[in-house]
Amino acid sequence: MTKPQSHGNLNIDDLAIQGRHRLNASVNEVAHFEKVRVLIVDDFEPWRRTVCSLLEDSSKIQIVGESSDGMDAVHQSEKLRPDLVLLDVQLPKMNGLAAARSIRAACPTTRILFLSSYQGIDIMREALKVGDGFVVKADAPRDLLPILEGVIRREPFLRFRFLH
Repeated sequence: MTKPQSHGNLNIDDLAIQGRHRLNASVNEVAHFEKVRVLIVDDFEPWRRTVCSLLEDSSKIQIVGESSDGMDAVHQSEKLRPDLVLLDVQLPKMNGLAAARSIRAACPTTRILFLSSYQGIDIMREALKVGDGFVVKADAPRDLLPILEGVIRREPFLRFRFLH
């Protein structure tokens, strides 16, 4: 058993991580599964375009919709039944945490991966209670696809940076 990672008084295990951490993964390591249907939720349209461009080359990903607010994310999830929702924390009309709770209630098999620039420990802790992972946006260009594939395999994930 490996020693938990820590930073100051923060123990990563305290953030409800119950599986292996997928820090770097090769797309070739991914278990075989059919195309993963993904809903992308972020209020900043250029960021949604960036995420789409990061995922569109994967033969394993199908982007089925986009949303710019929490209420619409819930509606789109109920309508589209995606396999995975990429969800920002800070959203208009309904924040990402509340949207995730509603999505989880309506679509219990849908996986939820928070993709946010917000790094508050309390928010991350709450996000991991309702979702399946948390990734800071700065890490998305390099790691989003392997992380996404790990979450689909039901591997909880947390990726963040401490800002000094």
